[in-house]
Amino acid sequence: MSLVSVGDVERLLRDPSGAVRAETATKLARAYSNGGFTAAELDQAVLIFRLMVKDAEARVREALALHLKGNRSIPHDIAVTLARDIDAVALPMLAASEVLTAADLIDIILTQRSQAKMRAIAGRARVESDVVKALVGHGDEIVVSTVAGNPGAEFEDETYTLAIERFPASDSVQQRLIDRADLPPAVAERLVATVADHLKGRLLARTALTDAASAAIVLATRERATLSLARDFADAGVAALVAQLKQNQRLTGSIVLRAACMGHDRFFAHALASLCGMSVGQVGQHLRESKGVDALWRLAKLNERLLPAVQAAHAAMRAAGPGQDPGAAATRGVMRAYAEAGIGFAGDGLEDVLTVVNAYAARAPS
Repeated sequence: MSLVSVGDVERLLRDPSGAVRAETATKLARAYSNGGFTAAELDQAVLIFRLMVKDAEARVREALALHLKGNRSIPHDIAVTLARDIDAVALPMLAASEVLTAADLIDIILTQRSQAKMRAIAGRARVESDVVKALVGHGDEIVVSTVAGNPGAEFEDETYTLAIERFPASDSVQQRLIDRADLPPAVAERLVATVADHLKGRLLARTALTDAASAAIVLATRERATLSLARDFADAGVAALVAQLKQNQRLTGSIVLRAACMGHDRFFAHALASLCGMSVGQVGQHLRESKGVDALWRLAKLNERLLPAVQAAHAAMRAAGPGQDPGAAATRGVMRAYAEAGIGFAGDGLEDVLTVVNAYAARAPS
């Protein structure tokens, strides 16, 4: 063999210590990975590997794993034996070896229940959906957070749901799920609701806020997060999100008003279309009419006490010129309309405006 000489073999016979065996394993594994062996030498190397994976000295097995982890041609049984070994031996193989199959990884997850091994698997360049499901079902918070943050991990909708159910109070898991590019709209809405419920618990535990004040903050947080997510969705995604909100009775006048004040015209149109039983195109035609917003709002059976704010926001958003932020224009429009009615605001930010508008609507007579 090209990189394991007769001298190496003689040295191994004279001094069969763990250190010498580990050095020989390293040289052999490197030579095997670098190529250049004849067919007979490859067969001989594999025979030696099969002996070395049973070596009582852990450093010998560690050397093999470290230098064979990226080799796609090693026999499957050798890769599996190393991957099922103690952590020091197994982790390099579990993190990188492409010889290991999804079935191999799932079996290790289910039979060994090693969190360290699961973390290594969770960080692989590609983690297939069945493996992700096993990790989310049996891993600790670090495992689930790691796989959630891995763009190469393939999540199914039910796996997202399982992650949310298992770690409803984990900021790390939730944030990494939210940041995933492939997050389905329905899952996004549920995740936002979970985050908001978690926030409410924190607020009540750490502050002297009343239930009503806490609920208002949570509602604003939920709506803001939902609309921020919706900006990244195509029209089909926005429609799916709106349908999910409607099903869960969270497609309210408050969030539709917020969409108008944020200049989120796609969500605004899809929401009204869903509530009115119209197509988005039909809603668009109504919105171009002078009294279109009024008619749609009433047909949608939304809180009429929010209608003046929606009218002002929509009019200002439509009037915004090129280069203007439609959301900022909408917010200023609402402030002007309410100022004419003698209602002031503590600040000119979106949250300042919506807090006053919602409070006024709650106090106003039917």
